[in-house]
Amino acid sequence: MVKSKQIVQVDGNPSKETDNPECCDIVNLVDVLIGAFSQALDYTSKSRACTEVAEKLMPVCQRLSETPYNKNSRYYKRYAMSFFPKSRQSFRQTQI
Repeated sequence: MVKSKQIVQVDGNPSKETDNPECCDIVNLVDVLIGAFSQALDYTSKSRACTEVAEKLMPVCQRLSETPYNKNSRYYKRYAMSFFPKSRQSFRQTQI
């Protein structure tokens, strides 16, 4: 349970986070997911770990970006995804 009703900055390292150490796991999970989506869509990292996580998320990224208004999708009006790629490319051009 978060102790504050206001938005507070939380460190992802539990040994450094004194006020909300229980939030470190969620901070790290969000960091991994955002990085994986970015990697899947922009392919900026050559790290094997980043690439492996991005490969797992590629089908979801593809569905969210190529058919965002599909009313039959379970993601319709639940999730939105936008990013600013360094270069314009489609999923067919992604090298993962």
